[in-house]
Amino acid sequence: MRASIRPLPAPFRDITVGNLLTSLSRALPSQPALLYDNGPRYTFAELEQEARLVAKGLIAHGVQPGERVVVWATNVPEWIVLQFALAKAGAILVTANTSLRAKEIDYLLRQSEAATIVTISGFRGVDYIAALEEIGARRGGIPGLERLVFVSRGDEVVPPGFTDFRTLRADGAAVDDALLDARCAAVAIDDVINMQYTSGTTGFPKGVMLSSRNIVNNGEVLGRMMGLGADDRLCLCVPLFHCFG
Repeated sequence: MRASIRPLPAPFRDITVGNLLTSLSRALPSQPALLYDNGPRYTFAELEQEARLVAKGLIAHGVQPGERVVVWATNVPEWIVLQFALAKAGAILVTANTSLRAKEIDYLLRQSEAATIVTISGFRGVDYIAALEEIGARRGGIPGLERLVFVSRGDEVVPPGFTDFRTLRADGAAVDDALLDARCAAVAIDDVINMQYTSGTTGFPKGVMLSSRNIVNNGEVLGRMMGLGADDRLCLCVPLFHCFG
């Protein structure tokens, strides 16, 4: 083990996911937080600013406290931003396996009672937009599903009936910071903040409800046991919908 490891300045435990990023941005403002290959590179201060803007965009588009928001996407940088943004806005992140087909995403949307889905065009031959069209997501075929948000890459065209993630982000500028702060303050550490679906090897997948205490304290213990310090970087090689991610 290197003798020069710099430990984290505080034991980040028993704090909400939304406030965790705020605390890190104050303790390590210029430290790298998210480095994406051929993409954005955020410090903790910059990631906090981006998450707040997207959280306000979610509020501007009507996302409510306790609302279930499905993220069906690969490890794009918006995934990380959304995890913190949803937590700050008081919504519940519902993770979706990138290999799901139409019947399976239909089940997940209905079983989780999702009101919003954020997605990309597809992955490994699975056309996510076609799958959502097949189950009638854009036409009111999923009870309670109100919003469809598309994260584009390059020159991809936003499909009809979807909100461009960039538009949602930009709309956050019109929302008062005090409203977001009130939303974030209303979230308790034992409130459900994330729903992760099991593999379903013994039946239909089940949504496991996790709190900020579950997620944050687990991460803190793992980092401490692995001897990770503020100068270390972790190469994330697993999908973000997985419990490790």
